[in-house]
Amino acid sequence: MLALVVAGGAAAAVGRTAATAQLTFVDKTQDKVNEGAAVPDKSPDGHFRLTVDATDTITAITMDTVDATGKPCCGQIWNTIPHDGYWILGIFKNGKAINDVDVNVVQPVSGSVTYDLYADSSGYFNSGQGFSVYVEFASGACIAARTSIGGASSSGGTCPANAHGASTSSLWLESAIFLRGKNGSRYTFFCPGGGTPGPVYGSGTYADSSTICAAAIHAGLIKQAAGGVVTIEIRPGRSSYPSVAQNGITSLAQGTWPGSYVFVGGAAGAGGAGGGGGGGGGGGGGTTTTTTTPGPTPPPPSATTTGTVTVNGRPFTTGTIPYNSTVDVTQGAVTLKATTGTLNVTGNHKLVAAFKLTHAIVNGVQVTELQLAKGNFAACPKRKTASASAPSSTTVVRELWGNGKGHFQTRGRYGAATVRGTHWLTVDRCDGTLTKVVSGVVQVADLKKHTTVLVSAGHSYLAKA
Repeated sequence: MLALVVAGGAAAAVGRTAATAQLTFVDKTQDKVNEGAAVPDKSPDGHFRLTVDATDTITAITMDTVDATGKPCCGQIWNTIPHDGYWILGIFKNGKAINDVDVNVVQPVSGSVTYDLYADSSGYFNSGQGFSVYVEFASGACIAARTSIGGASSSGGTCPANAHGASTSSLWLESAIFLRGKNGSRYTFFCPGGGTPGPVYGSGTYADSSTICAAAIHAGLIKQAAGGVVTIEIRPGRSSYPSVAQNGITSLAQGTWPGSYVFVGGAAGAGGAGGGGGGGGGGGGGTTTTTTTPGPTPPPPSATTTGTVTVNGRPFTTGTIPYNSTVDVTQGAVTLKATTGTLNVTGNHKLVAAFKLTHAIVNGVQVTELQLAKGNFAACPKRKTASASAPSSTTVVRELWGNGKGHFQTRGRYGAATVRGTHWLTVDRCDGTLTKVVSGVVQVADLKKHTTVLVSAGHSYLAKA
């Protein structure tokens, strides 16, 4: 972590580049974002103004609630880090959203630049509440600034490690699937040095499922050890993508695929400004890849209950629930407190609501996973042929409600929902796994189609059987 030297009302980073930041609270009158995208949700947002003076490339911005001394408090965090479970921090420049979707923010800066920040309200935008912002750069520098509602901007402070940007591993897992269809639009990505290359499909024109940093190595734009900043342009799909070995990466062959991208311009080094065209917009929907692996075993969550809850068939009220246990909340509710966050889980007291408690790594992030369990699928009518539709196929076999904040995933027979600060329902029906979102944004992995869809509040998605 780089030391900070206070200069007037801002914090200056000592490192490759001298930089300052100034944060002010503007108002709470506009609605620009929800919890997961730059999409209005009929709730006024906290509006802040951030001025950064630097010669570098911004790779992440995080804002959190702090007390009068600048110490993080209250547990609320907004940021620009993709798929990490925290609420999105909407970054606007000249009235245009930089991160319309939950995408890596890369902003070359040369001199003084002002951004408008919008944070979805969670009840903290009250008189006297303090906020700190942390701006991370490609050079490794991090600067901080602080303000409070009804008060002036202060001297800022240091950047805590847990408020820093996305992990190297998660950034190297980013693909362009969630930008599919935005043909002609350009987006800029930061690849920190030392990452592990993921899969690449094609050469020159890459299938949008290709991990961007690895494809950039394949294209000769960056080196794995040094990293860099690259810009892609979204293109339509193609009928085939060749396997080509070059620059230490062997890409894989791919048949017909619905989306592609190409690199435009050169690459900027990981420590400097530049890096091609700017990041564009995007809607609140789209698709993105989800990679799930078992991962190391974290501590099991503690739990409290209401109503009647069983763990492995035995009554349970409070304590620790071991992984691989089956938890039944058909006639009750359980609140899980895990290293990944806090989640309340319940059913509707009529249908089967049970889950097997596991854990996984999803896109480089540790999650607590709830695999829907029990239920009688023998009640589902059998198809006579593979193409025949089954009568009464919308029959519900089991369901599970989740409401909380942090890194969690519910997994049904045909779909898996990964959440961030969200209230959602997962239903296993005869015709597939249905995910309904009450608040926030959910990534639903369609396990049969091998795609992942972003579902926002008020919408649903059926991963068909």
